[in-house]
Amino acid sequence: EAGFYAALGDVYAKSGSYPLAVTWFDEARKRKPEDKVILGKMAQALLQTGDLQRAQQILENVAGTPSADAGVLANLGNVYARQGQLQRAE
Repeated sequence: EAGFYAALGDVYAKSGSYPLAVTWFDEARKRKPEDKVILGKMAQALLQTGDLQRAQQILENVAGTPSADAGVLANLGNVYARQGQLQRAE
């Protein structure tokens, strides 16, 4: 079940083990690919690992949905800013 793997991802993220958190969030995403909570947490963990390209892909997909929240958009802006894409970040 996706919730089990997402919970493992949460534990690893809270302990600062972001690469392991990404692994478990990815397992959760395989089971519930459209879950915005899981995708948001995975993107946060990817930001912490420095994998900006993969975080960008996930955030762009979520941001393109009608129910994208301000947190997703802020994280996407953060990714763009870190990549030097300041106009896109705005």
